[in-house]
Amino acid sequence: MAGIKQTFVTKLTDVNSTAQEVLGTLRFEGNKVYKYVEFKNTTATVAGAAGSLVGYNAATGYLNNKVVADLTDADAAVFPAGVTLAAVTGTLATSYFIWIQIKGYVVLDTAVTSGAAGSPFYLTTTDKTGAICSAATQAPAGISMNTTTGVSLNCNF
Repeated sequence: MAGIKQTFVTKLTDVNSTAQEVLGTLRFEGNKVYKYVEFKNTTATVAGAAGSLVGYNAATGYLNNKVVADLTDADAAVFPAGVTLAAVTGTLATSYFIWIQIKGYVVLDTAVTSGAAGSPFYLTTTDKTGAICSAATQAPAGISMNTTTGVSLNCNF
């Protein structure tokens, strides 16, 4: 397909200290979509495991492809970015360059709380935690597929 990058330097589970791909690059594999981002906490060390929900850094994180696991670094109404694919140490003020999954089925490391399967869920202000949407101001991250950890992500590019 012309115009769409089809080969990549990194594996989906790579965690690097320098960018190996262009930030914001999208990767389509099967029925899933991934995005290459900078993971950097600026207030506290919060690690991410494979399957951790992350949000965009406050104000310009979406525009600059910067994500955080420490949600005190995100906007008050967290804008969900996606899910980490590998363990990330999350050391304060250290940049990690990773792929996150933004669309498709994934198993989270923490169950979505307070609701039934088939409901939209959002990233709460509690680090790496999703809950069933209850207000129009909560940006949906996807649909809860079961009452434990299976979800269908639908985060914005």
